[in-house]
Parts: sequence; C-alpha cells; structure tokens
Amino acid sequence: MQVHPLCSVGAYMKRTCERYVETNMNHKPVFRITTVLLLLSLVQSAQATGGRLLATGGVTQFEGAGGGGLTPWALITGYGTADEIGGSAHYTWLHTDDYTLHSIGAKIGFFDRFELSLARQRLQVDQNVIAATGGALVGALEPLLGDPGPLSPSGTNIDVDIFGAKVRLFGDAVYAQDSWLPQVSLGAQYKRNRDFGSGVAVPYLGDVGVPALLGAKDSSGIDYYLSATKVFLGVPFGYNLIVNGTLRATRANAFGLLGFGREVVNPLDGELLDRSNSYRLEYEASVGLFVHPNVVIGAEYRTQSNRLADQPVLGLLGAPDLAREDNVYDLFLAWIPNKNVALTAAWVDLGNLPFQPRSRAAYLSLQLSY
Repeated sequence: MQVHPLCSVGAYMKRTCERYVETNMNHKPVFRITTVLLLLSLVQSAQATGGRLLATGGVTQFEGAGGGGLTPWALITGYGTADEIGGSAHYTWLHTDDYTLHSIGAKIGFFDRFELSLARQRLQVDQNVIAATGGALVGALEPLLGDPGPLSPSGTNIDVDIFGAKVRLFGDAVYAQDSWLPQVSLGAQYKRNRDFGSGVAVPYLGDVGVPALLGAKDSSGIDYYLSATKVFLGVPFGYNLIVNGTLRATRANAFGLLGFGREVVNPLDGELLDRSNSYRLEYEASVGLFVHPNVVIGAEYRTQSNRLADQPVLGLLGAPDLAREDNVYDLFLAWIPNKNVALTAAWVDLGNLPFQPRSRAAYLSLQLSY
C-alpha cells in the first residue's frame, strides 16, 4: 500500500519531537501529555480537516493559544465548525544572542466555541548573563562581605507551564461580512514558573532563581484577556485582511518567564523594601494581510507592565533597570499551504533583557492542525 506523503512527514516530525522531549525536557509529565497530543494531531493531519476556511483557526501564539505569534485572537483553534472538534499542536523557537526560547504544546477547539491549550516554555539563559550577574554582585558586595571564592558560572533554564482556556462570547469574525461587529472571546492563561526560586549559583546568596533574584514575588499567576477579531474579505483591493485587538489583565513579568508581581527584600537583613502585586491592564494588537490565499504578512504589538524596573537592590549594583521591560513588536510572514500545516517566521523586537538592552530575535513556529 502506498504511503501518503503527509504520513511520511508525520513520521519524521514524530521522531524529531520524541528526540527533543527526551534530550531537553526530561520526560516531565506535562511533556508526555503534550507529546501524545502532538502525535495525535500528526495522525489526524492525514485525514479530512474541518469545514472552516483556510487560516481561520489562526496560528499559535507563543503562550499556546490560537492567534498570532505574540497575541491571542478571538478565533478558536482548529478547523472544526459548530458541530466538529478541531485542534493543533506546535513547536516554536525564538533566539536572540544570549537567550533562546522553546515552546511546545497542543490545543483543542470544541464546536467553534471553546478552546483548551497546554504549553511548556523553556528559556535558555547563556552563561554570559549569569557571569555578568555574578560579577556585578561581587563588585558591589565584596567590600562588605569579603571574597566569595572562585566563580564558575554556567547557563540555566527557566521552564514555564501554561494552561489556557478561551470561550467565544459572540460574533463571527469571517462569515458576518454584513456587520462590523467582530468576534469576541474571553480567555485565561494559568502560568507556573518551575524555576522561580532555584537554578542559579549566585555569589553570597547561594542557589536562587533568576525571577526571585530580579525581584519577582510569586512563581505563578493567571492572565485574563478579552480579544476581538475581524476578517475583512476582499479588503483592501481584493485582498483579505485580519485585524485583532486584545486587552489583558496580568501580574506577569516578561510574560511570566520572570515570575509574577514584585517584592524587593534586602538580601542582607531581610527587610521588605517595596511590593507591587496588583493586576495591570496591557494592550495587544495584530494585523495581517493575505497577499496570497496561502501567505499572510503582518505585524503585532504588545505592551508589558515593566513592574521590575527601578529595583533598589539592583540599584546597589549599579543596574536598577536590569529587568526593565519594553513593549514588544514583530513583523511576520505565515505560510499556510493547507489546513494541516502552518509555518510562521518573524523578526521580533523584545527591547531590554537582562544584560542585553537591545534584543532582536529570529522566530520560527510550526503548527500542525486537524
């Protein structure tokens, strides 16, 4: 029996995914679940997909939701209609100098109404960043505390689990072309930072986590967001245009990779210096133009809370804005040859990262849908 070409692609991706999980994620439970969902999507991709139009499930937002790369959309993932279930799985890679982000996950859309998603992010931090942090601590504290001994900096990882849910409240982004009313969805993302309090050997402080070191308060938090999406068919000049706006309530620092909230404690005597733990409203926007039925170009913009700026303890090291957050934007190109596959490439401006004040990143994401 002749093997369908998609099955060959699926077998290759299956081996690639298994090697990635085994070598980088240590078979933790969330990744065993995600791998099962990913392979399920690969099997399903050889079968008939749902009844919705091409690209109307979006691609994968790097936190796991259906949407663009930076921001979720109101669209429900997959190609399932009101009486179908659809879904997708993704792998995303982002790299900028001393930082590399991997994201793998899966999501399921139920009856074009409800979406559930699961993702694991791993931020790889180069040893240059850790060495610079240790050097700054030694320079500031050695006159007070003495020689810390030899330094042996190494890179570290920050893992974040993200569990998401989204429900379509009203509207139809595609088929209600006689109305300006967008499709509106309400979503939530529970984020758990697995390396909040440990993972880095720091002079004088011992084993600490990067988020806690930079002044974050909590290891977990929930983002709530409201997204409105509209597809304008044949506008402009015969092309299709997709527009999205998202309002997010969050306590996250750097999307949760640097923890949640702010609590600055003097490491020498334990005195609480300041605290900020309330939700803040942030804004996100996407626009994409179908320059070809299978190709979308566009841009996205996302604000951040900048809660860890002007940190007094880091100020003692001469770097009070070490963890300052800038607003993020990207320029993207998505190729969607069919309902099974979507490949997105982007250039992303992340702004300031610790010891890397101007961070421009390359971004690639593969999504397999059914």
